[in-house]
Amino acid sequence: MFASKQDFAEISQYIRTLHGGSQPILVQASDGLLYVAKFANNLQGVNLLFNESAGTELYRACGLVVPSWKPLLVTDSFLDRNPDCWMQTTEGRRRPNSGLCFGSRFVGAEGVDLF
Repeated sequence: MFASKQDFAEISQYIRTLHGGSQPILVQASDGLLYVAKFANNLQGVNLLFNESAGTELYRACGLVVPSWKPLLVTDSFLDRNPDCWMQTTEGRRRPNSGLCFGSRFVGAEGVDLF
């Protein structure tokens, strides 16, 4: 995936792990916004990030309201400082790859249910 520096934000803070088979995490990025992040070496397969981004754009093209998304840069130093964001496998924790990952704007809030 190619992106210029202005097309992505760097993950700056790990907030918490979220529920779901893709093991997403809630993060804050260098642009100050919250994102649901999914890693490139996700356990659900190599197509996950493409499916997430293409699905978002398809829904938007159909007129549905969906959160915006952008590539997020995850660095080795961030991953080393935040082992809680590593993926869980049957063999133990798996360190995500550094580089670009998928970030969907977080639209929830504490005590708010979204459907």
